[in-house]
Amino acid sequence: MAAEKNEQPVAVIVGAATGLGAALAGVARSRGYRLALADAMDIPEDLQSALVTKLDVRDANSLNAFAKDVFHHLG
Repeated sequence: MAAEKNEQPVAVIVGAATGLGAALAGVARSRGYRLALADAMDIPEDLQSALVTKLDVRDANSLNAFAKDVFHHLG
């Protein structure tokens, strides 16, 4: 079942484990965004309340599965 309609914005961030991606995720969360985060490395524990996926961006099937999960869980 798809997520219920929610007016809260969604931020999808690939590369969210470190550096700029982790910083963007923190800022988006602090501004009230629902998060969908992906990285080949582990996502920091303080961001684990988000939809989190281990992802290799070179794998098209993994990218498609991530997109479907985002739509299913966050709309």
